[in-house]
Amino acid sequence: MRKHWLANLWMQRPALARARTPLKGLTDNPAYQWWRDPTILQPDSWWGAAQTEATLGEQARLMNELGAHLFRFELPWRAIAPERPGGTSYDMSAARDPAWRGYRWERLDLIVRLAEAAGLLPVPQVVFAPEWSTGVPTTRSAGATAPPGAPGHLADLLTALANRYRGRVRCWELWNEPDHPHFWSGSLRSYVELVLRPGAEAIRAADPASTVLLGGLADQRNLEVIYAAGGASCFDVVNFHIYPTRPGVGQVLRALRQARATMRAWRDASKPVWITECGIATAPPVPPSPFGGVTSEARQARLIRALYRAVDVEAICFYQLRDTIIFDASGQPLKHVYWGLVSRDLQRRKPGFEAYRQSAAL
Repeated sequence: MRKHWLANLWMQRPALARARTPLKGLTDNPAYQWWRDPTILQPDSWWGAAQTEATLGEQARLMNELGAHLFRFELPWRAIAPERPGGTSYDMSAARDPAWRGYRWERLDLIVRLAEAAGLLPVPQVVFAPEWSTGVPTTRSAGATAPPGAPGHLADLLTALANRYRGRVRCWELWNEPDHPHFWSGSLRSYVELVLRPGAEAIRAADPASTVLLGGLADQRNLEVIYAAGGASCFDVVNFHIYPTRPGVGQVLRALRQARATMRAWRDASKPVWITECGIATAPPVPPSPFGGVTSEARQARLIRALYRAVDVEAICFYQLRDTIIFDASGQPLKHVYWGLVSRDLQRRKPGFEAYRQSAAL
């Protein structure tokens, strides 16, 4: 029933009916954390080589049990198009063709199929241009975030993507945090010119029913810069991220008020607003929490209840389903990450799991 309702909701653009409470989503662990190790896709992400159809399927089933509607995940451009279309000389027709032999669709096909089976709408964030486009070698200190070498490079990729997944992927997010140095080393104006405008034009031409999301901003105040750069016509959904550092949703509400004020100032207030990353780490549990002795896991659950009850946006994607580990290329753990609703092995459900499950959706 839920899947049928979602299919109707997103059938045509603008297909973003105003919900009484936000649509519920989950955002996956970043797949390409080049600042940790630029040679691998993180094993604990949905792109990790260690993740099988069975392990990903179990995560998808948990998201279905939670009542999630949206699954937002990284789509590393360099992972699906590591070779220059045409070889030494760029070939636009090859880049636009989903059947071009150089595209590596296998993992993305699997992600989309598993999301569909669980009644989830896939929300890929297309990010990280390959070296053949940027012309900049990738190292541990630079290169991965360089802008595409030409607007047509990303537009051609998105033409192929929109044609391959027409009717299955209805939301395309154009980059992730273009105002954060981990994801973009150019200006926000160059983001509009090289990613947002050509990307939106390509998607809308290939699949007019699709919805284009602004790349989730790390700081909602940068929405003003996007508008000043002429980006208003290039996205259907305003999108930003916020990670509260204090109890409650006060910071979230203040950020939302500022974003809506900017939208009103640019006469764009009718667009939907999504928060595609919001969450709180739950571990390590010691030293004692400075917030009145409340445990970190209890605080996560309280945040979730307040988010979906008190924040007036069309969708909120919580970060993230499970705890993860960040690895280097040799398989050694670099960092344990405790943002999940469940433990890394999926065996222990934190209080936030039930708080999320019980949060109303519509």
